[in-house]
Amino acid sequence: MAVGQYGIRPNDFWDLTLYEFCLIQDGYLKKAQSEYQTKWEQTRFIGWCAIRGHFKVTPEELMPFNWEKKQSAKDFIMANLETFDRIFPDKINE
Repeated sequence: MAVGQYGIRPNDFWDLTLYEFCLIQDGYLKKAQSEYQTKWEQTRFIGWCAIRGHFKVTPEELMPFNWEKKQSAKDFIMANLETFDRIFPDKINE
């Protein structure tokens, strides 16, 4: 996978530390996610352009995306606490 998807030569791959590989993987996944989001935002804009003369909606109202929703600080903390409790169930009472 590393050689094909990430474009790393085999010799370079074996010289990487786990940390360096994780950084490359994280960057690749962020780039893929950004490209995915861009394609959907372009699709939404084209759809909005097609109907804007007939309906008074914004592109965000026409086709809302999950990545545009703002999460409150409380929701963020609670989600992370639930994840922590699920991963480390024995650490709850310490």
